[in-house]
Amino acid sequence: MSLINKLTKNVKTKKFYFVFILFIISGLWLNIYTKYDHFSLLMLLTVCIFFICITAFKKFNKLIRSVFEDDETDIIIKSEITRLQNLQKSQISTFLAFLFAVTSNIEFFYLKLVPFNLIGGYIAFWLLIVLFIAGMGYISFILYIRMLLNITKTKLTKYNYYEPANTSSLILIYNLYSTFSLNFLGVGLLFTVIYTIVAPLNMIKWPPLDHISLDYLYEYIFIFSWAVIIIGIILGYIFLTLYPHILIKRIILNLKNSSKERISLYVERHLPMNLTIKERVAVIESHLNILSYIDSTKAIVDYEKTNFVVSFAMMVFSLCIPVASFLEAVIKIQEVFMNIPV
Repeated sequence: MSLINKLTKNVKTKKFYFVFILFIISGLWLNIYTKYDHFSLLMLLTVCIFFICITAFKKFNKLIRSVFEDDETDIIIKSEITRLQNLQKSQISTFLAFLFAVTSNIEFFYLKLVPFNLIGGYIAFWLLIVLFIAGMGYISFILYIRMLLNITKTKLTKYNYYEPANTSSLILIYNLYSTFSLNFLGVGLLFTVIYTIVAPLNMIKWPPLDHISLDYLYEYIFIFSWAVIIIGIILGYIFLTLYPHILIKRIILNLKNSSKERISLYVERHLPMNLTIKERVAVIESHLNILSYIDSTKAIVDYEKTNFVVSFAMMVFSLCIPVASFLEAVIKIQEVFMNIPV
């Protein structure tokens, strides 16, 4: 059992909630003696991230079980999901998520976003857990996209021949996508808010453009960390939500084409030779009507359009956060250009 599965299993227990509440209270007590200005807000937002991730993994595991319990699920889909689970539990995935959490903590200390004292150690320990879980969620989303890409290259045999978009296993797979995208957006938005609060862009002491040196390493790392937020979370969300949607549509299109090929082949092989011309025309028309119906069926699984409206609004909001912070730093950027020797 992976670390994430162990954690999601233990979250249900009373012992976990007792230890968790005790942990939060101890942090509040520590903050009284070693004050950190953003502590309460940081803890509130990171606790939200923690439970969003845990809820997402719980729902993920539940949907995976549903796929395997469905007798109509194609063996190819089952094998691809098994591969996804194995990669999710692999040492490389765990290592990458842990590396992300550790590197982020080192960066926070180097940029002095977290104090180097007792409360800083407490925050670092908590962030290590939260960032590890969030990192595993990000990796799982990428592995999910990889699974969809593999399915597009195969030929499924168990599906709804006349309405492929109504195939039960595809609906479950699409629900996985919905779970990943909405939770990823929520977590990404909260991380962006946190970073805007503890590391606003106007903190940068912009170096003169004619004097780039290691003296400004702090600024370079600071800018790089914001680039990771903007590219990895905000712009990454656009790719990680649109691309799976495209892949699922491609899978359904492939299934439609496969259905039409099978039906055409069946009609060709089983058309009686002793039919009259009128009867043959009637059979062909019936065949063409079936093919036309398959073409006219849904190109994508039914989904909650409200979710996409909410997602788009949240995405725009998350883009506005760094932009607003950046605008505060524009004055400093103007001063840099004004000081460039002509």
